[in-house]
Amino acid sequence: MKGPATAAAETSAEAQGDVSVDVEAAADLAASPEMRLWLRLSACAVLIGARLRSRLRDEFSTTQPRFDLLCLLDRQPEGLPWASCRSA
Repeated sequence: MKGPATAAAETSAEAQGDVSVDVEAAADLAASPEMRLWLRLSACAVLIGARLRSRLRDEFSTTQPRFDLLCLLDRQPEGLPWASCRSA
């Protein structure tokens, strides 16, 4: 049985014309409950990440890597050397 979040995601995907099948939906029903749970969590993480990137782009005209760098710089009031920023 699918929960409300899964049903909403499927409805949203159908409305956008996206017919791709995620890993969770393609999983064999005979798979272990632990595997199905892991796949569901993974699918949710992908959906949340996509929504976050979309909102950052649409509402703030920025990207997730740029946002991550700004958060890193905000946590260091004295600043960071460029080498630290490149590896982040």
